[in-house]
Amino acid sequence: MDHVVHAHVRWHAAGRHQRDPAQHHRRARPRPPAGLTVADAVVVYRETRERLSDYLVREIDDEWWEAAVPACPGWTVQDVVSHMVGIVADIQDGRMEGVGSDEWTAFQVTARRDLPLTEVIGEWSRRAPAFEEAVAAWPPAVAAQIVADSAMHELDIRNALGDRSSRDTDAVPIAIDYYAHKLADRIAEAGVAPLVVDYDGTVVTLGEGAPGATLRTTRFEALRAMGGRRSAAQVAAYDWEGDAAPYVALISSYGSREEPLVE
Repeated sequence: MDHVVHAHVRWHAAGRHQRDPAQHHRRARPRPPAGLTVADAVVVYRETRERLSDYLVREIDDEWWEAAVPACPGWTVQDVVSHMVGIVADIQDGRMEGVGSDEWTAFQVTARRDLPLTEVIGEWSRRAPAFEEAVAAWPPAVAAQIVADSAMHELDIRNALGDRSSRDTDAVPIAIDYYAHKLADRIAEAGVAPLVVDYDGTVVTLGEGAPGATLRTTRFEALRAMGGRRSAAQVAAYDWEGDAAPYVALISSYGSREEPLVE
């Protein structure tokens, strides 16, 4: 694959958000989930792409193609899919100037806005095999980011279309581990005590030292909150032990949503 420099393939995963601009400068280099191999990540990304593509081609028509996606304010189903395809196309074509910026993602969307579903999905299918082959040579942390991005957007799209499936795919644990690493970095940078997160009986401590609070929720809610799909009020209303205040603004990788999102 021409022009790919994997050290720079990092973007604001999962698309369009209301985020604190300063967070872009505070972000630490992503780390891979424990035990994740690049080969695993490639397989899971491919499964996600094929599952979502098949679902869209089989289940939706032009009206649903234009449906709003509440998780990504201002975007339609077509826009989210165009962004997912555009990431692949831009990396392959070496269009990396401004990577991760709103302008970068906006180009991906506008370039495909007048195309039918089958054509956008067709581009993804044509480009993906070479992209997946290239990902196999990238660091595990970057491969994990690609999986996390695709997992979040699959959930965004399915929620917009009233489909509650695919909440327990192989992509979900990779995505939640990826976002948990990022949250641990934000907690450390903020200088607050570690946070214990207990989701569906899995307990992780984010940070070193004595914890300052414990958050208990489901794995799905933890993933969506860390991925920017919950408002600060929603996060504050979770089951907390200890003082939640220092952590509420840190939970999201992209800044808190202004409006609540119930899925």
